Amino acid sequence: MKTNACYREIFAEFVEGVKESEAQWYSIKPLHNDIPSLADLMEVSSENLQTLLVKGGLGKLGRDKKLMSFQPSKFESFRSEFTIEEACETTLRYVKGLKTKQWFVRLGTKYFGDLCVPGTKGRAPRVQNIRSLRQDFKDTISALASQRQAEAEHPVPRKEQEEQSTEGEIEDPHESDLVLLRVQRVLLPLLMKEEFLNKDFWAPEVDSAAVGAALHSIVTELRQHQDDSLSVILQTIQAPTSPNTKENPTVLPTLKAYGVSLDDRRVHELALPAQEGRMTTLRERRVIQLKEA
Repeated sequence: MKTNACYREIFAEFVEGVKESEAQWYSIKPLHNDIPSLADLMEVSSENLQTLLVKGGLGKLGRDKKLMSFQPSKFESFRSEFTIEEACETTLRYVKGLKTKQWFVRLGTKYFGDLCVPGTKGRAPRVQNIRSLRQDFKDTISALASQRQAEAEHPVPRKEQEEQSTEGEIEDPHESDLVLLRVQRVLLPLLMKEEFLNKDFWAPEVDSAAVGAALHSIVTELRQHQDDSLSVILQTIQAPTSPNTKENPTVLPTLKAYGVSLDDRRVHELALPAQEGRMTTLRERRVIQLKEA
């Protein structure tokens, strides 16, 4: 694997680790002590973060080799490559006191309704297991740097590199297929014992497109089931809408007056775990909370 791909994978693991925390915008370049920054979250210096972004292909150094420019198109490819679109996103915004727009990255997925505007001053929300995530990130970076240094000091002859590359392709013909690669690294470890993951378990001919379609169908069905369950709890039905309308079809009639979507995580978190005998009380309390918000 190329060096920049290794750094991107390490970044992706950190982003995935922060996913279940409260959503927050972090400035990619440190701007002000009171504005949460990505460097502060990862507990690295701004210079080191800049170097890591460049090594991962997500940033580019200028002619003076000092100032870095963030590469948004590369970041979008990075999100797609590791299927972490939900876990992170970027935006370009003006910040009071600065003449140019600044890049921000959103990490975390909880409490979207309480997400502040990028560049807002204040303490960032607590991130679950942040110490462990920071340590894992630094340890992996250190291990990668040591590996690259060892390879530089003891380079492998080009002929041997080609043989190793060819052998690798023969051993794992699915390595270049993104769908199958993500299934193997993300989904299968949740279902199979570790000793089976290192074996050649693939069928002779795997249709990657069919696998992707099946996964999409499963996710769609699960989301629909979740929507139906919530509709039963709230005693609501989805309003029929035309395919040509710009209205959001996931907004329910009962909650439409408050602009609350069926996908609103706050509704899911409070409504779904409720016990049967508390449904009405919970619904009334939630409507009051939404009015106050």
